[in-house]
Amino acid sequence: MKLRARTGRVLEMRNIKGASYKLALAGIVINENMKQLLIIGLIYLFVTSCVSKKTGTNNTIIKDKQIEKEISNNPKYIPLSHFNGDTLKYLTTNFTSHKEFYQGKGLNVLLQDLELPVKEFKTGVNARDINISPGLSLKFYNRDIEEKKIKERKNPLVLYVIWQIPLPEDDVTSIIRTTHGYWNNQANNYFRQFKIKEIGMVAPNY
Repeated sequence: MKLRARTGRVLEMRNIKGASYKLALAGIVINENMKQLLIIGLIYLFVTSCVSKKTGTNNTIIKDKQIEKEISNNPKYIPLSHFNGDTLKYLTTNFTSHKEFYQGKGLNVLLQDLELPVKEFKTGVNARDINISPGLSLKFYNRDIEEKKIKERKNPLVLYVIWQIPLPEDDVTSIIRTTHGYWNNQANNYFRQFKIKEIGMVAPNY
């Protein structure tokens, strides 16, 4: 009886050890599965961050070189990275030399291709009719930097668009008052819907 009892205890201990071992293995499997899920999740986040665009107030700016051409609306568009920091050449090449692509389309189409963040904006008043605003100037430098560029007789980089149908001056003035001329979501959401008639660069008189 004692032997059986001891044997029974030994068997019982073995069963306990076996169960513990199985639980340990299960824990390892669970941990491995968790690791795999974590790795998959990190890979997913990395991929989505690469193919996503950098969100800017002037719409979205492309980050990944491999998808630049795919996302760009203009088939003749050349990415900013190809211009070796020459932003003036980038603007003239893509938006004034190929302005015919954007003419008749909403400003949002141009903004989707534009990789330079718009800092500020200005609007004009029609000399014949002060109740309408014929166009919009997009600025890529802050005011202090723009003034410095002008003093140094450098191009201040101002891209302008003329609307197919002039905008009500009252509406435009209201946007300017609330944004103080800074290009933010409010300005973007308002102007992006209007169709472009003409595109050009402001040429300094020096």
